[in-house]
Amino acid sequence: MINNNIKSIIKLLHNNKPHAIFELHQRFRLTHSESMIALGWLNDNNIIEVSENEFSLKYNINTKDIHQLYEMVRHSDFKLEKEEIDKYISNSLKSECHYLPDLSIISEELKVEI
Repeated sequence: MINNNIKSIIKLLHNNKPHAIFELHQRFRLTHSESMIALGWLNDNNIIEVSENEFSLKYNINTKDIHQLYEMVRHSDFKLEKEEIDKYISNSLKSECHYLPDLSIISEELKVEI
């Protein structure tokens, strides 16, 4: 789980009102899949309720609980972040490698003779 996405949602929920899922993209630039993963984690832990286009805090959670949750998430270390970074590092080119593009996929009309 991406730690920052959960923190962003918790900050947004601090006013105890329902919010549109699209608002996560507008305010925090989260993609739909990032939003749904973070909302799914919060929903699985019985913190929020998610409807078709909106999400809100469960009725029994107050702002003190939100603050405690924020502190817990802020100081936690989700292993998925390290796993994601390691995946990108293993797939990246080494600094001494040169990239040669595949020019065969370019349309002949776009090619210029030199």
